[in-house]
Amino acid sequence: MSGPMGGTSGAVRIVGKGQRRLMTKGMKLGSYVHVSYRVPIKQEIDENDTGQYKGKIVDKRIGGQDRESWIELKEVLKVDEDGNVLAKEKNKRLIDAFIEECKVIEKPTESFDEIKTVADQEAAEAAETAAEEGEGGMMMPGMMNPGMMMMQNMMQGMMAANMMQNMMGMGGADPWGAAAVVACLAEAVACPVEAAVACPVEAAVEVA
Repeated sequence: MSGPMGGTSGAVRIVGKGQRRLMTKGMKLGSYVHVSYRVPIKQEIDENDTGQYKGKIVDKRIGGQDRESWIELKEVLKVDEDGNVLAKEKNKRLIDAFIEECKVIEKPTESFDEIKTVADQEAAEAAETAAEEGEGGMMMPGMMNPGMMMMQNMMQGMMAANMMQNMMGMGGADPWGAAAVVACLAEAVACPVEAAVACPVEAAVEVA
């Protein structure tokens, strides 16, 4: 059955070189949408624009062909299949010819500035890890375990004993009790950690 202009009565109008529907037809300004966008290779438009986008429609145009039709999104999020944010843009225009799907979704509860990209999150985690490692490298005495304290005491005692032995060699006397210090250190090596901690160099000097 023919229509008044010779066409088929009740036919759906299709437009564009590719004879396809406008994916954004019926979408109102202010709608928050999720767009699947694919740019074929060897186009005048960057094929790297292919991806998934979320944003608010702030402008649109419907032309005689789908390549003349477009929508413009504001506060745009480029996301992967899992919804992770790969990039952010203030505004982006998407040509209807390359829109495979456009659907209205709920707007994120976070503001545009609060939403972090994957790169932002990785950088923050790396900075946090570096800070923790830096703090771990500067260990305070109260954070040392008994074994570490024993080694520290032994090293300090050995340095003190060497100094005292040098003094004995110069003066021929043992005024500082170097022999007692060496004996204390030998006992610290042989005894448990608690005994080593309880037998500091200062105690040996007082005995002498």
